Amino acid sequence: MAVLVTGAAGTLGTALVAGLTNRGHDVRVLVHRRSASFPPAVQMVRGDVRNPADLARALTGAETVIHAATSPFRQAKATELDGTRAVLTAAAQAGAHVIYPSIVGVDQLGGSYYQAKWQAEQLVAAASRWTIQRATQLHPTLDRMLSHRLFPVTARLAFQPLDAGDLADCLAGLVDAGPAGRAEDIGGPEILALRDLAAARRAATGRRTLLFPVPARGPLRTLDAGRHLCPDHARGKITWQQWLSRAPRRHGTRA
Repeated sequence: MAVLVTGAAGTLGTALVAGLTNRGHDVRVLVHRRSASFPPAVQMVRGDVRNPADLARALTGAETVIHAATSPFRQAKATELDGTRAVLTAAAQAGAHVIYPSIVGVDQLGGSYYQAKWQAEQLVAAASRWTIQRATQLHPTLDRMLSHRLFPVTARLAFQPLDAGDLADCLAGLVDAGPAGRAEDIGGPEILALRDLAAARRAATGRRTLLFPVPARGPLRTLDAGRHLCPDHARGKITWQQWLSRAPRRHGTRA
């Protein structure tokens, strides 16, 4: 099957390209620069995910598009909403199945990124051939959060770290299955308090994050309540500790 992956150079996109290629799919990627490295069998199409003409060219002959392009730390609204609109328009013209990776509890979480993802979900759900796959936070996302010297923590703040490869395998299965609407959520194999995540990271890397207590108010209220967790859907296999042990060693000041 011909599958287009947007955001192919990102954490999830990289895992997706490898997984789809291994399954024998005809994989193509939409990239800003051709300098990105992909397996020889992968077709690269240069363009912008927000440009309908670029997407129409990339989707020619494709049966599925996995819209993995995302931007949690900057230009979230432009990437999620403008990009998703453009993907849906091009996919409708090509008759392609749109698979949109999203976040567990995104309809209940505060913050501009989560709100943009929720609005994008609603755009996808109005399309004719679609699947939305919600997942818990990926290991590198949590690692980047904890790379700050200071980070707020509420009394019950916890996460359910998920491996990008586990999520990619799940999404590849959705390619084979066809449009499924809202798919079953997927979460990592364990739920860990933020303090335990930070402690394990410090032991593995020597880098300390100072957690300072804050009240569960504003966007932190729903996170403290665990709206981003899915304990009944712990389908991931790789734990936080396993990921830390195999991740590239990050150098920094020990504390």
